[in-house]
Amino acid sequence: MSRIGNKPIAIPAGVEVKLNGNTVTVKGAKPFALVNDGEAEYLQEVSFEIVPASLRFIVPKESR
Repeated sequence: MSRIGNKPIAIPAGVEVKLNGNTVTVKGAKPFALVNDGEAEYLQEVSFEIVPASLRFIVPKESR
């Protein structure tokens, strides 16, 4: 994955992020990098992890 894809996405104060399988739900007053208020589904090969005040993508190692 690119270096940009390895960087966590900061979750601003007042924004709530929930993970349910491969669906990310975002609610809050400020716009967010992934989606504005709502849900987004992602490929099953990509998973997410919420770490303090940020969201991190987890992708299996790429084969070349």
